[in-house]
Amino acid sequence: MDKNVSLVLYKKRKDFYIVAAIVLLILVFLVGIQLFFKYVGKKLNIIEYTIVDESNIGLRESIDKNLKDFENILLVGTDLEVGDSSQYRTADYILLISINKEKKLNNLIMLDKDLYVTIHAEEGQERLDILSNAYRYGGIENLLNAVNSNLDLNVKKYFEFDLKNIREIFDMLGGLNVEIGDDELLVINNFIKDTESSFINLSGNYLLNGDQLLAYMKTNSYIKEGIKKINKPTFITECMIEKYDKEDFDFKNNIMNIFLRNSKTNLSKFEVLKLFLNRHKFSMEKVIIFPYYELDLFEDGRILSLPKTLEKNVIKLHKDIFYERYYGVSTPVKNVSEFLYQNFIDYLK
Repeated sequence: MDKNVSLVLYKKRKDFYIVAAIVLLILVFLVGIQLFFKYVGKKLNIIEYTIVDESNIGLRESIDKNLKDFENILLVGTDLEVGDSSQYRTADYILLISINKEKKLNNLIMLDKDLYVTIHAEEGQERLDILSNAYRYGGIENLLNAVNSNLDLNVKKYFEFDLKNIREIFDMLGGLNVEIGDDELLVINNFIKDTESSFINLSGNYLLNGDQLLAYMKTNSYIKEGIKKINKPTFITECMIEKYDKEDFDFKNNIMNIFLRNSKTNLSKFEVLKLFLNRHKFSMEKVIIFPYYELDLFEDGRILSLPKTLEKNVIKLHKDIFYERYYGVSTPVKNVSEFLYQNFIDYLK
């Protein structure tokens, strides 16, 4: 065969293999994309998507404008409680996720569920109460209203999950070693929902299962006067995330399926997907427990988190998270702060 003909055939074969390799890579890429979206699609379909009436959640135009560079999402863990004559859900875990879209930074603000502020209670009556009761009396819209109205925020989006699922996840992660003090021992069994076999009868160090851990978290509101309160939801979350990060993909996948059961959000599927895809692109800047300055107010064996003062706390929050160096609170927040001060002046002096 002529040498020139052989060279042409070789080049043609080489070109064919290159084209075939490119086509194969494109097919692999497309199949990978299809499988990824099929996987993500299954996850997204577990969630219940809802609509929030923004006229009911305490938005103010001036604040909305000032915070336009931030996306604020309220992560809410709810649990079923049994009252004297009815069942109701309470918000026992309230975390504000603030995303700085320009600087690609995430901030986490753990809101004390026992924060003493004004909320809308039965029949829309405004009164002083703990933050978590806003959910009990009016669901997610009422809780968003309480957060926005008392903290000068513009939170429009939420993601709600069922704490019942967290019990199961805690069990899958092997529980957590915790020191149970005498003060916590007095009330922890009131919140254990599994069986009496899970009851804790003596103070000491225990490996707590999921049910016991959630009960332990709720004792945050019921410790003796004079005992320093730690933020147990934050402590437990940090420990469990550390355990979760060490697990393999299949295990994490199972946990995600459990976490998403009975979850609700007014985020769109696209917004949920975008948050998922961007989670590694954004750096964590701060983790804050709000309020910064508080007094523990003891009432009927329960601790109320009394901000000292609300105005001072809100100013610091806006400086730390939203870079509003010379922030001054709105008139409604100033009025609530003054009302709290006048009602508890003996404590706040």
